[in-house]
Amino acid sequence: MLTLEYLEGTYNPVGRPGIFDDPTSWTSLQLEMVVLVANAKFERFLDVAEYIAGLVRQGLVTKQDAVDLLHEVALYNALYVEYGRDRIHSIIATPFRSEVA
Repeated sequence: MLTLEYLEGTYNPVGRPGIFDDPTSWTSLQLEMVVLVANAKFERFLDVAEYIAGLVRQGLVTKQDAVDLLHEVALYNALYVEYGRDRIHSIIATPFRSEVA
């Protein structure tokens, strides 16, 4: 059976800094994992933008629907807050620049 501390996230069996502690006291592994996960969301958004642009090129999705979908995905995942409107709009526009949809 799991302890209440474990379920609440305060259980710390090894005495290492917790993820909600001061980030300057994190181990290098903790820092690396947090950064990798944070970057993964952004990198997947780049992949999705390329993927949906491919669907537009194949004629399976309209360009407007693709842009609207990417905008909704960015909103839902708080990418506008994290990276700013200009950067996200640039990412959305980039895969469509080389295409004639």
